[in-house]
This record gives sequence, structure tokens and C-alpha cells, in this order.
Amino acid sequence: MWTITPLGPGALGPGATVLLVSSFNGPPNGQFQVEFSVWADADQTQLAYEWIKQTGQVPQAQLTIGSSTDTATDHFGSYTLADGVNATVKVILSDNSGVLDQTVVQLPWHATTGLGSQAQALAVEHGSGGGLTTDQAQQLAEIHQSTFPSQLIDNITLFPLTNGPEAGPINSFLSDVCFGCIVRLASIPTPPEPQTPDGDYWLKTLAVVRVFRGSDLWLRVPVHTSNRMIPFQVNWLVASVDILTANNWLLNMSIQVTFLPGVTGEVFLMRFP
Repeated sequence: MWTITPLGPGALGPGATVLLVSSFNGPPNGQFQVEFSVWADADQTQLAYEWIKQTGQVPQAQLTIGSSTDTATDHFGSYTLADGVNATVKVILSDNSGVLDQTVVQLPWHATTGLGSQAQALAVEHGSGGGLTTDQAQQLAEIHQSTFPSQLIDNITLFPLTNGPEAGPINSFLSDVCFGCIVRLASIPTPPEPQTPDGDYWLKTLAVVRVFRGSDLWLRVPVHTSNRMIPFQVNWLVASVDILTANNWLLNMSIQVTFLPGVTGEVFLMRFP
């Protein structure tokens, strides 16, 4: 089964970013193919958008609607979705042997969801004509970066990666500046029992947070308490994140949280508005 997570406002639309994670855990027969499509009708006869990518990695992907890359194909269909309606979303995982995983869900569609990405795409597209020039787009980016130091840690918002307590594993890409994550455990089987005076520390590891760059492990943090805040820079006790940190945020980063059998919990990213 696919987990389909619109990042940001939680709705689909041009310029919106979507995280796709499949529960399929077997090796591919050849190469995985991920197909993401949006339909204007429940019968899936009126195609509004389609995105297809070939990958040999684990069956997960992140896409921005209407923003094709060299490694993926995307295009809008002949049907247009009205603002505020529920769209039919279909995701298929396949390989040379056929369909391995398939999910169909209803998700809201809003034309304004990805306005920021739409504006950036227009700036690139019209750099030598109407709209922003390349220099103007660069100046706008520099202005945005210069305002980043005003983003105090107190301004952090929590972005849930779970829909209530789950048994995991929980997966997500870290595509933007992220202060860290919070793991809140909802159920812990007994035994084991906590072994400290505060009654909130287990010698046995209850959960593990791992951060990857590509397929390489960058950070691994065990969780031994019922609630754990984990900054991605160890011992990061500061009031704000400076521009240097923002500008040096790495690409191709992802996070995975796994739980001890019987343990359930929630995971939140700590991001800036």
C-alpha cells in the first residue's frame, strides 16, 4: 500500500510537492516504475495529471506537480480540476513482472497550494522575456536568504509524518531546512519496565531515528524515553538558525524512524513557517 503525503498545506495542485512511500519491500525484477496520476473523476477516465519515473532504489519518490526532471516524465492531461474539489489520485508500483503495489485515494486539489514553486518556475521560464529576469530571480532569492536569521527557534512549526500513533517504519524526505524531529511514543509493551527514578528511561531501545544522504547513513539516534526531541545537529542549543546553516542545507536527505515491535508512536518534523 502507498502512503501519499502532500508536503506543506496538505493539498495537491500545480507546484505542490508530494511524498510517495510504498510498503512493498521486495527486490525489483529489473527496475521499479512509479506512476502517479490525478483524475477529475472517480472512474479514472478524465486524466488531469500524470508523472512516471523509473528507479532502481527503494519504492519511494518525491515529486513536484508540473515540474519534470531528466529522470521523470510529467504532463497535464486534457481535464482541468476545479479549485477545492477532491481529486482521484492513483499510484502504481510495477516492475518487469507486473504491478506490485497500487493505491487509489481522494485528495483535495487547490490551485494556490504550490504558488511559490509556480513563481519560481515562471522566473526560470521567462528569464529572458516577461516576468522576472534571471538577475531579478537571484536578487529575490538573496532577499529571502537574508531574512532567514529572523527565523527563531520559537517560530518552529511541527509537521506530522504520521496520522496518529503508528507502528512504522516512518519515512520522509528532508527537502528543506529542518531543525530536527520529535518522536512521541504512544504505547510501550511491558516488559520491559523503565529503570530510572523518573520512570521514563528504558535500557532497551524503543525506537531508532536514522537520517540518510542518498543511501548512506548520516545520523543514527536511539530513543530510550517516551518523548524525544532530536536536533539534526548534535547538541544544537541555539535561539535561531543562521543564514550559513540555511545555505548549507544538504540535498538528497531523508529520515526513517523504526519502532521496537509492540511500540507505536508519532513523528513530527520541526520546520520553519
